[in-house]
Formats: sequence, structure tokens, C-alpha cells
Amino acid sequence: MKFSKTYLLVPFLILFFNLSTFSQKQTQSVLLSLKKTVLLKDLNVLKDLNTSFDVLSMRALGVSDRSSEETTLLSSKIIRLKFPATVNISNVKKAYEDSGIFKYVELDHVIKGNTVPNDPIFDRDQYYHVNKEFNEVEGILGKEDADMDTDLAWDITTGSDKVVLGVLDTGLRLDHEEFAGRLWVNEDEIPNNGIDDDNNGYIDDINGWDFVNRDNIPEDDNSHGSNVTGIAAATGNNGVGMAGMDWNCKIMVLKVLDDKNAGFLSDEIEAVFYAADNGIHVGNMSFGGSDRTEAFQEAVEYAHSKGVLLVASTGNDDKEIPQFPAAYNTVMAVGATHPNDERVTLQNSPGNSWGSNFGDYIDVVAPGSRIFSVRHNMPTSYDFFKSGTSQATPMVAGLACLIKGLDMTKTPDEIREIIQNSAEDQVGNPAEDTPGYDKFYGFGRINAFQALLATQNPNTLKAQFTVSNNLVCEDETVIFTNISTGNPTSFNWNFGEGASPQSATGAGPHEVTYSTGGFKSVRLELENNEGRDSEIKGEIINVGGNRLGDLSGPTLVGVGQTATYSVPEIAGIEEYAWSVPSGATIISGDFTPTIVVQFGNEPSLEGEISVLIFNQCNLEEFKEIIVEVSETAVLSTNDSQIETSSLKVFPNPSTSGIFNLTEISTYSVFDITGRLILKGNGSLIDLGEHAVGVYFLKVNGQTIKLIR
Repeated sequence: MKFSKTYLLVPFLILFFNLSTFSQKQTQSVLLSLKKTVLLKDLNVLKDLNTSFDVLSMRALGVSDRSSEETTLLSSKIIRLKFPATVNISNVKKAYEDSGIFKYVELDHVIKGNTVPNDPIFDRDQYYHVNKEFNEVEGILGKEDADMDTDLAWDITTGSDKVVLGVLDTGLRLDHEEFAGRLWVNEDEIPNNGIDDDNNGYIDDINGWDFVNRDNIPEDDNSHGSNVTGIAAATGNNGVGMAGMDWNCKIMVLKVLDDKNAGFLSDEIEAVFYAADNGIHVGNMSFGGSDRTEAFQEAVEYAHSKGVLLVASTGNDDKEIPQFPAAYNTVMAVGATHPNDERVTLQNSPGNSWGSNFGDYIDVVAPGSRIFSVRHNMPTSYDFFKSGTSQATPMVAGLACLIKGLDMTKTPDEIREIIQNSAEDQVGNPAEDTPGYDKFYGFGRINAFQALLATQNPNTLKAQFTVSNNLVCEDETVIFTNISTGNPTSFNWNFGEGASPQSATGAGPHEVTYSTGGFKSVRLELENNEGRDSEIKGEIINVGGNRLGDLSGPTLVGVGQTATYSVPEIAGIEEYAWSVPSGATIISGDFTPTIVVQFGNEPSLEGEISVLIFNQCNLEEFKEIIVEVSETAVLSTNDSQIETSSLKVFPNPSTSGIFNLTEISTYSVFDITGRLILKGNGSLIDLGEHAVGVYFLKVNGQTIKLIR
């Protein structure tokens, strides 16, 4: 609750809400209770004391009358004051006691949860639950309290066996000690009778399904799936190994990735439909790619309609690129942080090997660097197997299971908003983790304890709004309608670049016109008199129609060769206008997203293949690539590396006949308009002009014949 500046008490009442940039380590608190005999004039004593001791914030608890600022204080049961860590708290306590207006003045203190699991590895290596300046990540010094406060969350719940978690991955070590009694069981199927008893198209699918090998034994042959499942759901307090986020949920095993941690999109889509139809509540997808497909979007939207919250990783390229399925609207996207709360980047990751992707689609971040978990080798195997957004994602999926178990009526959108709104903001790199939503950390690093508190509180503020259309053309109007709950008292809207109006206050509805194309990030920030002082809801509006994806296909082809070129299909586009170089012919696929091209018998240094569409807003979308058509001789069948620093060409094009190479690389040889050209890593080496005839290249003793 914030107070108007017209009131006398504003110099200290304005501080009723916590300042989120201060952590428990930076502040100290006292709890006071006013005597029943205190009058309005006595509040000036409190004001003067607050001023003299530099009070950071004040909150009235257990208030029975909020009709004015004064009555808020006078009717409160308890008042909490926060002070800087540098203040002598003993002197503070004595001064407030000596004022004579309080029944008592007590020091606030931190109470740690009693639910600390007895798993032997928990206290040593699972920093992401309780961080005591964990510093096992190479070059990264951990930060105390850079964790999810999971020990406090477990005081509220350790999960429910009514919740089903579906893990779409490389499978699971089914007999691992951490998952004893935890596997989902298809009660409509009679085990091992070779009959599809429930008539769902899968025979004896007792614990899930192996979509890679098409059988009912989704065993892990890579460790990625076991690792991910352990992070989300390893049984805690069982005296062995580690503790997952949720200790009781049931696990449906959905093997969609092979032993190389790769899989077909079609298997992943099928698994989403299977999982949704068979009753999962939360799905973990620690995989992805850059291609957006209508088929996968249809699958995740179907799961959402069935009450499933899907959680996916943003990828590990340290780039501002959308990764799918994480970037689909109904999927919750998760990035990764270090044990010091900084987003993992190529600059600060061990060995500079990976970094957490980012962008306007990211929801939250979670610990993902050097994560201890299960391995698939043996029923008792564990290790620091992986780091990445794949490991951060099951932190969020496991938390979603805890929330669902605490309140089975929660919808996927409600669970998602609870996790977003309870995340800790501005705990990471200040250059990236800016106030409110940002594209690097989303809503912040998740906090399991705050999320479960918000789930328990019936007055939790929930920022929500509807959009008349997420895909509009320029100069069209979008209507934003507030449907927030929790008695919000103020509304602050930001509709993104090119919007008119660009911002607004009040519940609305608001009519907004966009004059420029692109993806617009819309935010609604609320404040109310209960719980957190600020809640944020984000949405993306596509202005100007869908964009044409990158054109793919070979850029180097031989004369007479056939090659395929394509762009990702866009729903509703009926005609793709292709252009190919002179001498080339489209032999199939004209006006479709994919064409097959037959190149002519004449070489050319470069030619352009392009495609043009007019999207839903009748705007031109154009993509092109440059293709080189040449008479080609490759050094070997697999284009292997040249390990020598020189090569010979004969008959000699020069007096020496030996050419020194400037780098060790993979080279291909071309005969272009009478000149022999050696090409490697973007560089060209001209070996000179040659008359028509037969020539030879000699590399590492291997002779290659060129005919011109």
C-alpha cells in the first residue's frame, strides 16, 4: 500500500513496502506493537525515531482498518521496521523501547526450515537449494543466498503423489535408487500381456514410452534424461544420494532423444500428445532448436488446453535467439545462472564453452552451472554430469509440481504467473538484470519458498490481461483488457515501441495502435495492499505479420548438380515466389516453401537464389543466399584436414611448382574460367592459369586428377 504525498505521515509511511534491492544480509529488522492508548499525535514520535535511525522500510501487519494512513498504523497488530546493516540494532531496540508508545520491541531474525534432507550429497554439492558461497565452478565464486530457498519451501510441502511430471528426454535409469516407487503407472494397462488394453495405440506402456525405439522400455542410454529427472524429482530425505525439487510426484518417462542426445521433431510432438492424453500436469523439455514449426506449436497448445504446463530450455549459444519449443507462447522458457546469480555467458562459463540464450520470450532463470544429479550408469550412480539451460529447466518444472501439489486447482497459467511473480529480481549482473522484466533474466531467478507462499495466500496479486489479437498489421488497433486479481490499486502499462499510446495507467480496457512493425513487448505492472508490492505480466504482440525465416541450402554446388533450398513454412501463405540463377531450373516445389534446383553445365562465380512472399499484412518478406557453381574436385571423399604446409601442382604453373599454404585447413579445388583456385575457410589461393588439359594436385602423397 502506498500513501499520498498530501498526508502528514508520508515521510515515513511511504516506506511501507520492502525495497527489493536489499537482501537479508544487507538489512536488519525489529518488530513492534503500539500500545492501545497511543493517539494520532504520538505517531510523530515514531516518525522522528525512523528518521534518526535511517529506516529503510515500514510495514503494518495484521491491519483491521485501512481507511486512512493513520488508522492503518493505529489498527495494526505489529509493525515491522527495516534498518541498514550498519545500524547498531541494540541501540535501535533501546531507543524505541524508551519512547513509551510500544507494548514491546523485538529483534527480527531468520528462521531456517526444519526440512533439511538427510541425503549425504545435499549439504555438500547442491548449492542451488542452499548456497553457502559454493565455489566449485571453475573461476566462479559463489554468493551466499544465491539459491532458491528450497529448504524453506520444503517446510510448506515436499510434493504430492497426485501430480504427474512428464520428462521428455533420453529416458531414465528406471531402477535407480532415487526413483523407487516414483514412476507413473498406467493403471489402464495390464503389464506384459502384449495387448494394448487401454486402446491408446501403445502396447504395455506401463511407465511411459520409448518414442525412439518404439517400445515400452524408456531406458536412458545417455544420462541426460536421468540427470534432468533427478534435478526435478529425485526422492529427498531417503538417506541416499541427492534431493530433487519435488520428492513425491509421479514421473512419466518419455524417451524422445537417442544415445547422442538427438531426436526427431515428430517423436517429440507425438510424446507431447501422448503425455497430455495420459494425464501429466507438468512437462519438462530440456531440448530445442531454432526452427519454429506449426506442428510443434499445435502440440504444445493442445497440452496447454489439457491443463499441462510445459517448461523448456532456452539453449546454450549465449545469443539473443528464440529456441523452440521454449519460445512458443504456451511454454515456459528458462535460462541458466551461476552460483553467484549471474547469467552464464561465453565470457564467464568454465572453458568459455557455453552461455544461456536470452530474448523477449524468456520467463525466468534458475541455477544451471555445475549441477549435481543422477547418472544412468548404475542404480547408485551420481555426478556433476552437465551444465546448461537443460539443468535449469527441471528446477522450474519441479517447482511447478510443488505448486500444483499444494493446490490442484491451479491452472498452467496460474502456476506460471506464481513462479514469475515470486522470482527474485535484480540479483544478477546489474547491466543485464534491470528492474522489472528484462530479456536476460526474464522476471528473475526463481525462489521456491516465495512461490509456495504466494500459492498459499488467497490474496496473492495476479497480473493478467487479455489481448484482442496477438498478430496485427501496422496502424491496426489492439485492445488490452485487464483481468487481474488480488485487488490491485494501481496499474502501469507499457505497450512497447511504436505504440500509441506507449503507456497508460488505470485498469482499462486500453485501445492501442502500432505504427511500426516487429515483436512488441507489452508489460502490465500492478500494485496492491497485500503480499508483494509489485506484480508484472508480459505479452508479445507481433506487428506487421509473420516474418520469413532464413533460407537454407548449399552455397557451393557443382555443375549439373541438384540441390534443395527451403524456408520455414508460414501458416496462411499460399505462394512463395522463387528466383534461381541463370542456367538453373526449378524442377519441383515452385510456389512452395521447398524447391529442388537443377544447375546447368556452366560454372559461375556467384548467383542468387531468393524467395519472396507477401505476408498476412501484405508486406514483402524477402530472403536470399549466394550460390557458387563450379567444376569441383575435393581433396578427399570427406574433405579431411590438410596437415602439410605445402602442396604441388604439375604440370608446373610456375618455376617452382610448390605453393606454401598460409594455414592448416580444409581445402577444395576449383577450375574456374581457366584458373585453379584453392578455397579454404573463406580464403582463396590462386594457383595460376592453365590451358585445357589434364592436371594433378599432390597433397600428403595423395594425387588428385583434374580434367579441364
